[in-house]
Amino acid sequence: NQKWMAQNIAYKVEGSYNLAEGRGAGQYYDWGQAQLACPFGWHLPTDEEWKALEAELGMSTAELDNIGARGSIAPKLKSTLRWDGRGLNSTGFRAQPNGFYRKVNLADTIGAAQSFSALYWTASKDQNQEPFFRALKIEDDAVYRDIRDDAEFLPCRCVKDSCSINFDLTVAGNSISITNATGAAPYSYTLLQES
Repeated sequence: NQKWMAQNIAYKVEGSYNLAEGRGAGQYYDWGQAQLACPFGWHLPTDEEWKALEAELGMSTAELDNIGARGSIAPKLKSTLRWDGRGLNSTGFRAQPNGFYRKVNLADTIGAAQSFSALYWTASKDQNQEPFFRALKIEDDAVYRDIRDDAEFLPCRCVKDSCSINFDLTVAGNSISITNATGAAPYSYTLLQES
């Protein structure tokens, strides 16, 4: 039931970069900025949400928690362009090679993988407080799960917030009572007749 954006976020957060305008790369964010990049009603996906997507697309349960190359579902996420024929885009995810960006000694450096991989932040960190990311590479069909320096700049995708409201509705005569599933916060309404 996840709903993922079909393109990288392009919202400008102070200090973020747009390095590949017109190529679908969106903005590049450090990990802290990525937490603020998604619009209202959307959020940066967690490692668990990425794993749920990967499982839905056919990655084996045994591989989900592995670090490094996992599964062979990347073609389903890759666009049909710029992947040397390795992209099917059967999910509508439309991943484009976008690489990463880092500052080295106050100089700008675009990641060497700029045209050979797609990298995305997750909202999760490992036990050492290093953030997880995902990568798709031009040379194979795996989805890579690993950690990265949170000061590097990567694009990101957003996932729609889920919202479920469970309540009981009771109608008695001209009265309606609404109670949430835990029994708290009851609301009562009385229907009035026009005279």
